[in-house]
Amino acid sequence: MAGLTVAGQQATCDYIVAQAPYVALCTTVPTDTAAGTEAAYTGYARKLTAAGDWAAATAAVPSVKSNGATVSFAQCTGGTANVTHFELWTAATGGTRWGWGALNAALAVSSGITPSFSPGQLTVTVD
Repeated sequence: MAGLTVAGQQATCDYIVAQAPYVALCTTVPTDTAAGTEAAYTGYARKLTAAGDWAAATAAVPSVKSNGATVSFAQCTGGTANVTHFELWTAATGGTRWGWGALNAALAVSSGITPSFSPGQLTVTVD
């Protein structure tokens, strides 16, 4: 196949987010072949998202799908992490990693901080 149409790109974005609804925070840069180092501060867990947490994929090339609602993780109760990237996983632990992306800005997490991402900060791109 030479490429995906705009509709194909939109459907692929939607499918990825539906099949890999758990968002993980990473402290190192993931690649297409290797997961990043997942955050490990006390209280951290992957965040399960629902379809309503994501905006519609754009009808553009490339197609982009971003969080349409604020996505908040559990508050840090100990330890620290400097999160720079996110990943999409099929399970709360383990599972299959389907995608990754850079955060708009690194976030320093320490005790009392609740990592939270406003709409548009978590972006999945298919081109």
